[in-house]
Amino acid sequence: MAEPHPSRRSGKAAATVQAYLTASWPDYENEFRFRHKDGSYRWILARASLLLDDDGRPYRMLGSHLDITERRQVEEALRLSEARYIDLYENAPDMYASVDAATGKIAQCNQTIVQMTGFAKAEIIGRHIFEMYHSDSLEEAKKAFHRFVTIGEVRDAELQLRCKDGRRLDVSLNVTAVRDETGKIVHSRSTWRDITQRNQVKESLRRSEQTLRLFIEYAPAVLPCLTGT
Repeated sequence: MAEPHPSRRSGKAAATVQAYLTASWPDYENEFRFRHKDGSYRWILARASLLLDDDGRPYRMLGSHLDITERRQVEEALRLSEARYIDLYENAPDMYASVDAATGKIAQCNQTIVQMTGFAKAEIIGRHIFEMYHSDSLEEAKKAFHRFVTIGEVRDAELQLRCKDGRRLDVSLNVTAVRDETGKIVHSRSTWRDITQRNQVKESLRRSEQTLRLFIEYAPAVLPCLTGT
């Protein structure tokens, strides 16, 4: 007789059969693993029906075992693939969101937005997209949304998100549209990229250039000394 997988040796399979014999529900179906002759374990689908005597008592159980190892392997591969996709979406470096074109409300977002803004997902999903922006960039945000609902695309729009603690978060917004079978824009694929550090570097360079211009303008006599002339 084939040996069950160690996880099944506790008697669970036998208990399931006994419960079926006692309760006599219409059909028995169970999945478990048995060890193959080559030492590997195979997934088995067991199905059975009861034959009843004139008094309604079971006197025989007719059943079959079907090897479903390949099906289970495919299911496991799909599960792992879905888990990788979810991880890639939820923990991406950029912030992802989907915005309903008709209502302007956020239908979906990833965990990165939660981490970056401090809002919980429950506070973000269902909120109007304009409520995510700082007041200083609200007008530009409205223009970006108008471009999305009219042409279905936004490229590199620099805006500011409003964090839960009041901080401003400089972002670059890119959007593409998901359309229905008639071509109507249904919702967005929106990406916010944190450009706060980039803008800080740009501001530092701007100040350095301004300082240099002032130095050149107001201290011309220093230049010959610096150049050795």
